[in-house]
Amino acid sequence: MLGLGLGPYVLIVLYLALIAGALVSIVRMPAVGLFVLIPLIPNQTVRYKLHEMPYGAQLVDFVLIAVAIGVILKGNTLFSKASFRVPIFALWALTFVTLWTGSLLNDFPLPLAEGDERFSNWKNYARIFLIPFLAMGAIRTRKQMFIAIALMCVGLAWSDRGFLFSLRGRSFTNFSYGLRDMGTMPIAGENGVAAFFAQMSVFLFGFAATRKFLERQALTLLAIVTTVCVVFTFSRGAYVALAVSFLLVCLLKRRMLLVVTAGGLIAGLAGGYALVPGAVIQRVTMLHTSDGSLESSAAGRMHMWDLALDMFMSNPLFGSGFDTFRLLAGYGGLHDTHNYYLKLLAEMGILGLLVYLALLAAAIWSCWRLFRDAGDDRMLSGLAVGGLGYMVCVAILNVFGDRWSFFEITGYTCIILGMVARGNQLLEAPEQDTELAGEEEDDEAEDAAAEEAGEESGAATGEAVNSITGRRMLSAG
Repeated sequence: MLGLGLGPYVLIVLYLALIAGALVSIVRMPAVGLFVLIPLIPNQTVRYKLHEMPYGAQLVDFVLIAVAIGVILKGNTLFSKASFRVPIFALWALTFVTLWTGSLLNDFPLPLAEGDERFSNWKNYARIFLIPFLAMGAIRTRKQMFIAIALMCVGLAWSDRGFLFSLRGRSFTNFSYGLRDMGTMPIAGENGVAAFFAQMSVFLFGFAATRKFLERQALTLLAIVTTVCVVFTFSRGAYVALAVSFLLVCLLKRRMLLVVTAGGLIAGLAGGYALVPGAVIQRVTMLHTSDGSLESSAAGRMHMWDLALDMFMSNPLFGSGFDTFRLLAGYGGLHDTHNYYLKLLAEMGILGLLVYLALLAAAIWSCWRLFRDAGDDRMLSGLAVGGLGYMVCVAILNVFGDRWSFFEITGYTCIILGMVARGNQLLEAPEQDTELAGEEEDDEAEDAAAEEAGEESGAATGEAVNSITGRRMLSAG
């Protein structure tokens, strides 16, 4: 880790920090557990190294449970009213029911059997969607929201670093699948890490829109670095999702950035793609082979989509069961639908798709509502713009694969969703925020200080001018 031989010591510090964060969450401040966990969420390789420690594999669960206990002990409602509450409850219920129907329909072991993989996958899936409620109940103030986002930037920067280091020494003149890298997400894979980078890039572009100058430049720089990472993931789905959601964010709050980006693209085109590596151009344009047929990756996806639709038609209401497609279908080494909407239809039927669409719609509506009502509130307005672009990006990314079932990808999605819901609560009942106007008061104080300094400077300048003028008159006399 960092090439200094400090890896074992860093892991010990992280392990103790998670334990301490869990304890502080229970006895004093629930947000602390989330704060400690946030930088580790996208860094799966680091989290898995903690499994070597006592109960390391269960440490994330312990932290989340501790945060939940802390929220309750603080007198806050764990499952507060929010636009996503009913869809998440429905998702939990439906996935559990179809977990059982999947065993019964396909002669799989019952999901409560010792070490059952499908039950473990369901538990991990359900755990993800506890996070919005924890974030809403634990991250209560604007200051805490800013700290959470700053820590998300730390986790993202660490993922960027690991990914960019993996590119060293490679030639990007021509595309090959060997150029692709999973970064810090070996389970989510190359397309998973691309989705994460795309989501966070557009969020930072949006959130930065309302920040002060230095913060805006720092956030934009991190977003640009992350966009470079997206480019070198060679994920065409991530390219599309980032482009559309970036356009949305720019139209909402950053039109000048859109002008600069358009200028850069025009310059690149005029330069004959000189600014874009040949491997990237080949990846984008390699949809068909020389004889006009689909290239192998696209052809494989189309075949998996057909298998998913066939499975849906066999059980249109409840599908074949939660986490069954990978066990029942396959083609050329592929075992995923490469389209989450079709995966929902195949595994949980029309009900599963409707529940997921309701959750997506609730997330987008919550962000739009916050954007509409936040006004001049820089923290909440920036959160709303970034969140809106983020959720639209998520919706598009899942057309190209399952970018929803992985803790390292969706963890930040759920934290942002919880903070957006909390932001809407603050606008409805501002007295709930003990630091309600802290940021605004700081701005007013800075403006007042600047105005006072300006007046003093003006007075001093006037005195100096009078003094000089008087000396010149005496000299002339």
